[in-house]
Amino acid sequence: GDMVEFVRLWGRFRTVL
Repeated sequence: GDMVEFVRLWGRFRTVL
């Protein structure tokens, strides 16, 4: 969507890091 997708991707990326 708009920021929801960004937040979801960021959350997943942060989890991996």
